[in-house]
Amino acid sequence: GTYIFSIRLFFAPQDFDFFRQINNRPHFTIKDWLSTLHSNHIKEEGIESNTFLLSLICPLSLKKLSKPVRGISCKHLLCFDLIFFLRYIRECGKWKCPVCDNDCPYEALRIDQFVSDILKTVPTNCESVLIDKKGNVTPAHFAPDSDDDDKEDDY
Repeated sequence: GTYIFSIRLFFAPQDFDFFRQINNRPHFTIKDWLSTLHSNHIKEEGIESNTFLLSLICPLSLKKLSKPVRGISCKHLLCFDLIFFLRYIRECGKWKCPVCDNDCPYEALRIDQFVSDILKTVPTNCESVLIDKKGNVTPAHFAPDSDDDDKEDDY
């Protein structure tokens, strides 16, 4: 038989450097966000909606976002968590967006400041929000409160 041996090298910066460098780049703002939202609504055939449902859960970790990022070439508004994306890169070595599977190299990552601001203002158990065309945010879905479950068992 024939054997093929390959070595794959990829760039995996140290966490501190990674966060610092990405944090120093321009962030996605509410203006960028609304522009993408409006252009995506125009592309949706026959669907007219006054609101957009945004998940605050990372598609990689299935946990609430802490450092929401997207690639600059991504056409979606869903973010993924920077910390878990770094872990994902270290495991698979592919700089691909976990949402759209487009190339998402290190240089293209940007923090989504609008989503970061949302995370600071919603209750901790909020898992998704509704965003209207003007950028107004309303909490939509909530994780069950584990304390409430414990209280029911006490009766």
